[in-house]
Amino acid sequence: MVKMHTLLLFVIVFTGSVFAQDTHAQDDNNALITSGYFVREGNDSDLAELSGANQYIRFFSKNRIVRLYIPYPYSAEVSADAIRKVFESVSAQTTKSAYIRGDFGILDEAIVAHIDKVKTIDGRVMFDCSLSAPCEIIFSDNEMIIMNPGIVKKLEVHYRLVPD
Repeated sequence: MVKMHTLLLFVIVFTGSVFAQDTHAQDDNNALITSGYFVREGNDSDLAELSGANQYIRFFSKNRIVRLYIPYPYSAEVSADAIRKVFESVSAQTTKSAYIRGDFGILDEAIVAHIDKVKTIDGRVMFDCSLSAPCEIIFSDNEMIIMNPGIVKKLEVHYRLVPD
């Protein structure tokens, strides 16, 4: 009986420490909290040239997601520190869903910021990203994938983590 209690205690402590080390933590009030921000793979490449912008994503408490669209090629001049400051500035401006255009007192050019909410549905992190259906966010070590269902074909967009 003592061995069973010891084994159970070990499993609980070990499992708790594994979850505590995870960058992406969940609780009752937040579908997702993370430090750092995510950079779309393909920034500063043909994808950025085609779309006209580099994309950056950061998650905030109370289930908030902020997406930055920084015009390309200007985006190549913007430092990681400036991007962090823009995220903080945008997050402080509203708690509602919104699109905001501006330089936020930090940048030399205006950018577009999209503020929205993420939801956890059946253990899946989702947000409204298109008219056809919500997108799912899948996390792994130092990256995330946004699964956009699309109208004809599912699109996977990969992002890598830039730690604080």
